[in-house]
Amino acid sequence: FFRDKEYERNSRLWIYFDGNNNGIIEKDEDAQRFPWDLMHGDFHLAADGSRVQDEQSDGGGRWCFETVSGDLGNATYEFEIPLNSGDPQDLSITPGSTVGIKIEYEEMHYSEETGIFDTVGGDSWPKGDRLDGLTYAKLILKVD
Repeated sequence: FFRDKEYERNSRLWIYFDGNNNGIIEKDEDAQRFPWDLMHGDFHLAADGSRVQDEQSDGGGRWCFETVSGDLGNATYEFEIPLNSGDPQDLSITPGSTVGIKIEYEEMHYSEETGIFDTVGGDSWPKGDRLDGLTYAKLILKVD
């Protein structure tokens, strides 16, 4: 990742779920936001694919940045999301379940011209549109 004060203060990680793992991203699929300041955001997707903040927030996390050379380095994110919070707009799964997952990183930068923060870069894993559930990886919750 590239790092400077603006990027460090405003970059964020999004995690999207296809809760029933059917390859179709539907209304109320769970989305979690973890920005640099860890003001965790608990979201769900609206019918048009936009992100809507949940009334009840469940989850949390932390991140750290390790400088490798100059402004270059590695960001490490650690997060927790309940398997079943009881919120109908959250992921509801049990050990042994398989869900679709997509992780998206957004790099933000403050624009002096517009006076707002804009997305200037980013990436996702796996590659592909966040609204295309067929591009999601599979997360299998292990049963011990």
